[in-house]
Amino acid sequence: MRKLFSANLIVILSALAAIVLLAGPLAAKPSSHPVLSQLDLSQEQQREIQNLRSAFRDQVDALDWSVTNGGHAPETMQQWRELRMALRAEIRDVLTDEQREVMDAVRRGSCPYSGKMAPVRTQQQTTTLFL
Repeated sequence: MRKLFSANLIVILSALAAIVLLAGPLAAKPSSHPVLSQLDLSQEQQREIQNLRSAFRDQVDALDWSVTNGGHAPETMQQWRELRMALRAEIRDVLTDEQREVMDAVRRGSCPYSGKMAPVRTQQQTTTLFL
């Protein structure tokens, strides 16, 4: 019984390894992004966005992601935010005016607040902090 189980396990693991190897390297594609997938991107635009994302990942990997008691350093998080905003701006530059309008409409529709103030829920005021 154990030999049969071991043989089946080896076959399953070999099949999974073959699938992973045949699938090739995992890379984020511009069409995999929920907003960009709704745009009609040309092949050139897809290549440019893929290159921008690749450069972004390289820059993010170069940041100091060491963790202390307080988490990641505030400077690292700020640098990451700035890189993310720069990536968004560079992707916007690749798009046509019509694509930018579609992207803005999709982003407005996907945010439940759409630029409005988030509702504030307050409960009874208490002087005790329960941890």
